[in-house]
Formats: sequence, C-alpha cells, structure tokens
Amino acid sequence: GGGRQASVPSILNLPDCPAPSAPVLPGLDATEPLDSPANLARLLDRDDRIRAYIDGLNAALRCEQARGKP
Repeated sequence: GGGRQASVPSILNLPDCPAPSAPVLPGLDATEPLDSPANLARLLDRDDRIRAYIDGLNAALRCEQARGKP
C-alpha cells in the first residue's frame, strides 16, 4: 500500500472570530465624591461594560484557538 495522505481542501469555511469593539466608558463627575450615588451608578455601569468587553475578547480568543491558530 502507498502512503497516500488525505487531500486538504484549498478553501476552508472557517467562522469569523470577531473581536468586540472597545466600550465607551461613562466619565465620573469630579464635582461629586467618588462614592456619591451618581458616581457609584457610573462605576457599576463601567464595570458591566468592561466585563462584557472581557467576555467578548475571551470568546474571540477561544474562537481563534479553535481554528488552530497559535
């Protein structure tokens, strides 16, 4: 028997692995204390946006790794 190798298709239909856009973070109000209700709400909003961004980056990284890229 010959040592034939399976042919590899020249075009692979791999899914795109889109990375998320960097979030726009709301600024804090410097005229108020850091722990004011308004600034706390902004900080929590910023935290949510950053966590969602990190989740999106991790998903894109896992997608790329699944495609076999280094």
